[in-house]
Amino acid sequence: MSKQTMMQARGLSEDAYRAEAAAIGKRINFNRRLLQLLCRTGMVSQLFEMAGLAQACRSWQELETFAQGEGNDPLRLLGETLYARQMMEEEWQTPKGIIATHIRAVRPLDFERWGDRNHATGQLRRCWLRESALPIDVALQEVEAVTGRLIEPDHVCQFIIDHPAGLADVYEYQVLSRLEARCREQFGFVPRWGFISDCSRFAARAVVEEEVPF
Repeated sequence: MSKQTMMQARGLSEDAYRAEAAAIGKRINFNRRLLQLLCRTGMVSQLFEMAGLAQACRSWQELETFAQGEGNDPLRLLGETLYARQMMEEEWQTPKGIIATHIRAVRPLDFERWGDRNHATGQLRRCWLRESALPIDVALQEVEAVTGRLIEPDHVCQFIIDHPAGLADVYEYQVLSRLEARCREQFGFVPRWGFISDCSRFAARAVVEEEVPF
């Protein structure tokens, strides 16, 4: 965002813009120095170690056990959350994940044809069934164009029956959400892989200062 665009968007005068820019600069400088301190004390190395815990034997059930409150080690929480996000990215590529992320509603007529009208009640009806939704065959053609995966209408309807509350009913998403909620409580934000990459690039640089920056 350019200086003029920011000033117009926020209604800032020249002096107010300079004051805000100075405050942002101080925060950036503080964050860089804090990261230098973490690099020197070895904390960043531990961060990378915990963030790289991905192992083929780990499961969503193990992550759920941890998400429910097993231990309070912040580095382990970081590693488990990043690993869960990595697993979730893979989950989104499965038929279930594709349906969960690309189908928002179906017409009642399509659900009755490809699913089971006896399930078209309560929460399922409120969350999924819309007269204004695209015909299911058209919606799935669009999904195939985006993902390259062919999903059958009956698979969509079975997913809806199994997950009447939508995405909130997807087990893997529930586990990830619990981990992210714990991160917000502990760190004030949810770490992303981009954050780890930034730390990695910074840690790879030579630290110029001879004194630990406080």
